[in-house]
Amino acid sequence: MKTIHRDAFLYLTALTNLDLSLNSLSSIPTTGLSSLNQLKLTGNLQMKNVFTAKSLPKLRSES
Repeated sequence: MKTIHRDAFLYLTALTNLDLSLNSLSSIPTTGLSSLNQLKLTGNLQMKNVFTAKSLPKLRSES
């Protein structure tokens, strides 16, 4: 997977774990991910997006 639509997570506000490992993503949209605790992005070598505490306030683990 190379891209994710900007509204892909818009209505997934209860999502707590997301594994997007081993793709070709350079960024991911954060709208709707306010409950996300764990995010896995291992293997996305082109990832540029830097997440802030404001965009993912409940994030506790990123790998």
